[in-house]
Amino acid sequence: KSSPCKPELAYTANAGLGQRLPGDKVFSNAGWFGTHQFSLEIIFHNRIKQYKCLTKNSSMASAIFVPYYAGFDVARYLWGSSMAARDFGSVEPYKSLRQQSEWKTMWGRDHFLVAGKITWDFRRGVDEDSAWGNKLMILSESKNVTMLTIESSPWNANDFAIPYPTNFHPSADEEVFRWQNRMTRLKMRYLYSFAGAPRLSIEEFIRSEIVTQCLNSRRKRKLLGCKTTGEVDASSSLHEDGLHEQGIWENTRGWRVGGI
Repeated sequence: KSSPCKPELAYTANAGLGQRLPGDKVFSNAGWFGTHQFSLEIIFHNRIKQYKCLTKNSSMASAIFVPYYAGFDVARYLWGSSMAARDFGSVEPYKSLRQQSEWKTMWGRDHFLVAGKITWDFRRGVDEDSAWGNKLMILSESKNVTMLTIESSPWNANDFAIPYPTNFHPSADEEVFRWQNRMTRLKMRYLYSFAGAPRLSIEEFIRSEIVTQCLNSRRKRKLLGCKTTGEVDASSSLHEDGLHEQGIWENTRGWRVGGI
């Protein structure tokens, strides 16, 4: 079942990095992939398998990774699904964990999981079908589990924010140095750039103000519109792929802001 924020098969290639992007005038010749912003769980799981400190004996483990793809699970039901459908996947893993001897050692305090979606997708505070997300992070068991997410809550102590996956995945130091040298040589034409679209359904939303300022200051700011419904001025660029977006960032010497 697909959704607007669910990575498709093309994005799960190469251990979650996505398809390799060809070198051109925007991207360098190596290290660039078509990575989906919500593919963190696949990337992390495949990366951790390469660690030498892994053990199959849980009594020797300092930390226990829970291979539950929470972001992929909830993404299937965020739009147009009942509360029960959204919660089912978040409740079932804990039923299994509670039966494991590893869980009873510290009641989950040595367990951690990775969620490739924002914290608010897992913190539904009321049991109503109209409310957003599921309740994974507010379940009693979750209060002991460490959770790594792409955006965390400032009011909770057990979820920690880690960066969104980018399109640049260098395999050697030389690829990083080559990219750094290229960026320092570029002539930056814009003071700051913004890639996104206003949310007309939300009043006093910061996106709308940023878009307005971009449209009013064409020489210093660049807007990369990400809507096809005419909500953004027709003179702005249409956000079709990462190649166009990367070209905008390379011409920006100040802020480079993606949708807030």
